[in-house]
Amino acid sequence: MTRIKLISFVILAFLIAVAVAYQPIPSAHTRAAAGPPPDGVPTLPFYRLYAPSTGIHFYTTDVNKKLEAIGTGGWKSEGISAYVLNQQAPGTVPLYGLVISMNFGHDRDDSVFGYTTSEQEENQLLNTPGVPWPLGGWVARWKLIGDGISSYVSPTQLPGTVPLYRLYHPPQFGEADSVGARPCLPSSYDNFYTTSEKEKAHALTSSGYKFIRIEGYVWPAATTVGGPPKVGPGKPVGDADTVLLKWGCTRPGAGSYNCPTTAGYEACANYRAKGEVKACST
Repeated sequence: MTRIKLISFVILAFLIAVAVAYQPIPSAHTRAAAGPPPDGVPTLPFYRLYAPSTGIHFYTTDVNKKLEAIGTGGWKSEGISAYVLNQQAPGTVPLYGLVISMNFGHDRDDSVFGYTTSEQEENQLLNTPGVPWPLGGWVARWKLIGDGISSYVSPTQLPGTVPLYRLYHPPQFGEADSVGARPCLPSSYDNFYTTSEKEKAHALTSSGYKFIRIEGYVWPAATTVGGPPKVGPGKPVGDADTVLLKWGCTRPGAGSYNCPTTAGYEACANYRAKGEVKACST
């Protein structure tokens, strides 16, 4: 009886931790870039892969990792989900990547992946207790993929960007074995990211996923992001609104701009000195 109570307590504690971990958490985005490289930052494909044996999705900008997963790991390509950055440009933030090993009944560790722009959520997942056997785990913990940053995206909708929707599939389990371990059923714990309204609707209505939030904003096609606008006195390169929005500034009111990066604020101040904007803030 004591053992049953202990297992019940562990399961309850983990379910609470999982519920908290997957609530939308505002991010302070403390690692935002101050300025871009001289010629801007080119976007890269954000490849999406799918494991038929587990129903799990994996995302990467590294074409070699994609080919390795397809060649040796049983993954199948689902094309390019979006275009993202592998270094920061004005107004962009890290998309952190994490991985955990789960039990899908294959006598091996099967990986589940998660991606978040919230530094708070990243830290929370890293400190979440390991998933116990009755909940499809190997008592493994979340860990960073590589250096922890999968790519960079925009936290607000810049011109030319589209929402990156984040969905989550709650876990379901098979029958317990002789030691109480229950394997995950396909798609359990899967984090699914898409820019497609049609895919999002299908996943929500037909595949058992739950909508979490817009994780960030990405680019639907290859482009170059940033590139310093030359707004020196007497050398305007475009209207203030177009240039400042490109630099990641937002417009809280007519003629007023909030610019989260140093470079954006300096551009705004330059326009203000010429009388083209009313106010600049950070």
